Formats: sequence, structure tokens, C-alpha cells
Amino acid sequence: MFKYPFIFIICLLAGCASAPTPTAAPVSEAAVTVTPIIGDTTPVVPVGTLSSPFDALFIDTMTALHTNAVTLAQSGVDDSEHEELRTFAQGIIDTQGAQIEQMNEWRTAWYADLQPSTTLLTNVTNVQIPENSEVPFDFRFINAVIDHHRVSIAIAQLAQSQAEHPELRTLAEEIVADYTAAITQLEAWRQTWFDVSG
Repeated sequence: MFKYPFIFIICLLAGCASAPTPTAAPVSEAAVTVTPIIGDTTPVVPVGTLSSPFDALFIDTMTALHTNAVTLAQSGVDDSEHEELRTFAQGIIDTQGAQIEQMNEWRTAWYADLQPSTTLLTNVTNVQIPENSEVPFDFRFINAVIDHHRVSIAIAQLAQSQAEHPELRTLAEEIVADYTAAITQLEAWRQTWFDVSG
């Protein structure tokens, strides 16, 4: 999945769809549902303006992404077969929950009079685990989280260079580092459990 990150990020910024999800025996290729990542008409990056500063849009976007991650992770805690994935998912809930609270505090302190953005990445911030009983849940969960994390990394990388507040740049650095490591771990588990390489 996404063997060429540079091409993926170009695709992300251009608003095209995700690459097909690879499969492996005993997972049936026909049974795999590809998770939609980006719609053709949905804005794909937060673009700051005089009325909507980049930092406010980043907070709104990343809060939505984190909320999506917590929702995915709760399914992982409840339904994953592997204990490693359940522990991983609980870590997402704990970490992302704390970061959501921090971003909400910053949003109130810095932009109390600014309405939340209504032009968020609706497809990107609502990655779902496909319903398909023919495919193991853990395989579908891993793919969904990888899709989510790759988008979050791309958005966080923008904040590393464009965010005005140093707190946001620091958060963005943490997201890039943590999610990159998480993707590496998820791809390793996928290779071990389902014989699917990254």
C-alpha cells in the first residue's frame, strides 16, 4: 500500500482517490473493499486566508482527524483478534484524546471568535473500516489506520512549515514521528499475519 509516498502526497494534494489495497492469501482479492480517502470535490488541504488563518484550519482539520482515529481505535479495542492491535488501539485513544483536548484549548485561547471551519476533508476525516466478513477484521483495521495516518502525516507536514504558533509546529512534528513509526509497525504486523508487504 502506497509504496511511493511522494506520488501519494501529489495524489493527496491533487484530490485523487487512493491506490487499491493489496491483498494476500487467504484473504480473497474480490472480498477486499478499498477505503475511500479523498473525494473529487472536497478540499484536501487547509489553506489559510485573512478570515481563516492556517492555524485555525489546521486545528479544526487535525481535531477531526484525531476524532476519526479514536473512533477507528475503539473498534480495534473491541474487535481485534490480536492483543498487539488492541494495545496499539488503546494507545491511539489515550494519545489522540489528550491531543484533542489540547487543541481545543488552543482553539479557544487563540480563535475564540472564529467559527469552526465547515470546509473540512469530509472523506479524509471519516475513514471507515469496510464491512466485509470475508476479510479478517484485523486486516481491514490495519489498512484503515494506515490510510488515516498517511493523510494525517501529509497535513501535519504542512503545519511544520506553515503554522504560526510554535506549539502547533511541535505537535505536527510529534504527529509525523509517531504516525510514521505506527505505520511501520502496522505494516510489519500485516506482513507477519497476512503476508502482505507495505
